[in-house]
Amino acid sequence: MIMDIIWPKPIKIKLFSFKSAHFTSAETRSYLEALIMKIEETLLSDVVSLRYKEEIGKFKGISRIVIDKFKIYYKQTVSKIIIIGIKFPGEKVIRLWLIHNRLISNPKEIIKF
Repeated sequence: MIMDIIWPKPIKIKLFSFKSAHFTSAETRSYLEALIMKIEETLLSDVVSLRYKEEIGKFKGISRIVIDKFKIYYKQTVSKIIIIGIKFPGEKVIRLWLIHNRLISNPKEIIKF
């Protein structure tokens, strides 16, 4: 049973760097906090117990969900889910904070696709 969702610091920094030309900074921050709750509720839901996971290639073992046009990439273990990437709506490149099954913080090691 999943008990914990891990949001590494680089992922939090990226998420809260999201800007909207249509909303104030306070409105955007409030939306992002609600988005985090929505993501966590979805990931912990029993209804979404079967998830898609890449089975081959350089992204083997990485899962993805889409919520409000944000793509959330994560790895799942027996007891936790680790968020390893987030792609904003319209963003062209996603950087996954994972190399050879270990989280990294050095931008030079980031996988791009």
